[in-house]
Amino acid sequence: MTRPRALLAAPKLTKSAQDEISVETKLRVSLWKARAQIDAGYRSYFELIDLSSKRYQKEVSEEDNERIQKDIRSNLTKLNACFGIGSSMSGVVDQEVLSCTLSLPKGKELLAKAMEKGVLPHPSAMAILPFALATILSKPCPFDANDSAVQKEIRLLRSFLMLINLPNPSIQPEILVSCLEEVVSIQSNTSIRDLLNARQRLEVMHAVLTRGSQLCANNENFQKQESMFVSILSSA
Repeated sequence: MTRPRALLAAPKLTKSAQDEISVETKLRVSLWKARAQIDAGYRSYFELIDLSSKRYQKEVSEEDNERIQKDIRSNLTKLNACFGIGSSMSGVVDQEVLSCTLSLPKGKELLAKAMEKGVLPHPSAMAILPFALATILSKPCPFDANDSAVQKEIRLLRSFLMLINLPNPSIQPEILVSCLEEVVSIQSNTSIRDLLNARQRLEVMHAVLTRGSQLCANNENFQKQESMFVSILSSA
């Protein structure tokens, strides 16, 4: 069997060139996947906003109301899936899916909007918080505060701050413990001090520690994680 003439004429790629193509292909696939997830999430987000307004119209019949409720449940499932939460609502988060969505500024903005508007169910927001916070903090601090991508990160961090300080329903102690655990376990070539070298990032971590002192006074696990965080920060 002979090789096609086009293949015979094609230059052989060196290993380094093949590796570069492989890396570029993986990046393109990751980018496509992130965009697809975010677009699906936005469709569900806007559907939920629309359904919410229809739900409270006086002229809605019982039959229409049942259909609206069904559509709400369906779109909530899709929105949760965009952030790595399965349909079972067990609180288990697929961190790879969440990280993929948050890899783009548009994904950060979607999560911020869903939290601000209360479209994302509170249990989902709580489950996501520790992993989303660690995902954001694991990347180097942005410097240009006027950049639109940076503004989307700041908006998301403010949403985290709102969630942490919310008096009712209050954040659960185990979520605060998990926040510290995830931040302490961040693997990065950048020191934790440098990763926190932005006002909004510091405000969120200060809120975690402050709320922890209020809600986890007798929680040994929180105290252990707090001690580890302070130690890492001091030695950085």
